[in-house]
Amino acid sequence: MKRLSAIILAGSLTFGFGPAASADDEKPGVQKESTPFSYIAPADREKLMAQIPLQQAAGKIRWAVERAKAPGFAGIAFRDGQVVLWWKGSPPADVQTAVVSAQEKAPVQTRSAPHSLAELQAASAAMVARMRANPTSPFHTVTIPVDGSGLVMQTESDQAGAASILQDVAVPVRVEKHERITPAGRLNDSSPFYGGMRLNNNDNGAFCTAGFGVVAGGAEYLLTAGHCGRINGSHNNGNDSIFVGTATHEHVAHDLLLISTNAGSRIWDGGVPGGLNTGGEFTKGVAGWDWAYSGEFVCHSGSRSGAVCSIQNSGNFTATTCGNDVYGNYECYSDLIYSERTNGSPACQGGDSGGPVFTLSGTANVVAKGTVTGCGGNAMTYQDFGTAWRDFGITTIT
Repeated sequence: MKRLSAIILAGSLTFGFGPAASADDEKPGVQKESTPFSYIAPADREKLMAQIPLQQAAGKIRWAVERAKAPGFAGIAFRDGQVVLWWKGSPPADVQTAVVSAQEKAPVQTRSAPHSLAELQAASAAMVARMRANPTSPFHTVTIPVDGSGLVMQTESDQAGAASILQDVAVPVRVEKHERITPAGRLNDSSPFYGGMRLNNNDNGAFCTAGFGVVAGGAEYLLTAGHCGRINGSHNNGNDSIFVGTATHEHVAHDLLLISTNAGSRIWDGGVPGGLNTGGEFTKGVAGWDWAYSGEFVCHSGSRSGAVCSIQNSGNFTATTCGNDVYGNYECYSDLIYSERTNGSPACQGGDSGGPVFTLSGTANVVAKGTVTGCGGNAMTYQDFGTAWRDFGITTIT
């Protein structure tokens, strides 16, 4: 039986962006790109680069929200070239000061929200409990729009039975039909292990993907998806030639797992044979981590699909979704980010779970945004790195 283990690790922390990783950190024999991120279509690259000032502005506000712990926060989004902050009531003085400072980086607009994020999370709890209690129900995901307007319940069939699952919910709820999201190498990595490598579960042979090398209290770990393993469970690399490490910390509800190992400061990037991206295989340095924002464009690098972009964080920003872990346990994962591939193609595949979700830091490195939880059609859910920081006290190895 898996057990919730939300542990804050001891030690001092560094936040946000560290120094850019050097190409000298790459392992011998890794293919070199003539142009970094050559697999990203020019239009997608332009979007990823254009949003950097918005990310810088939003980061100032998001950290002020985190420190203030004030009620009323609904969400932050990128809309039409500006940052939009939704708040129920008036933001506290510290947040208003951050908004003024953020406007030095990009335009910022504050809008009124009918409900706060905390109110909507509380309202969704009863719906999530009913989903968890009924694994055969067609209802599988609850999302929270970034503007605080209400809740969205997803069903894979029709809306029959919606009245029972929505009873006693005191906020507006919209029901949508959508394919169920299911919890989703590289293949022979060696120490120090990089994010994006394939991880084989030694309990049952199931494979997932490592997210990022992280550190807390002087100890190094690979961050991955909680549904890919268990505390005290061990993992090998993708071709079972090298033992990677043993999982030591898990947060079941947030779908997060830490594997104790010698972790590196880079992620595998580019293609995988037979994946959604079949191009060359490369690595990238990790410059640090940042919060996730609605409207933001992200990429992920799974050990089954390879690196995939054209993925945008949805307006239905915060999600809870239910599915089976690699042991067959039916679990519900909360506080996820809901995103969609804008061209309608699959965003990820089974085996990509735990893999790194990232944006660009300049032209040659990446910023950690989170780890993949699940896929369904063109949709992808992932746990944001900020939640992992809160749960475990980790930061990226840079």
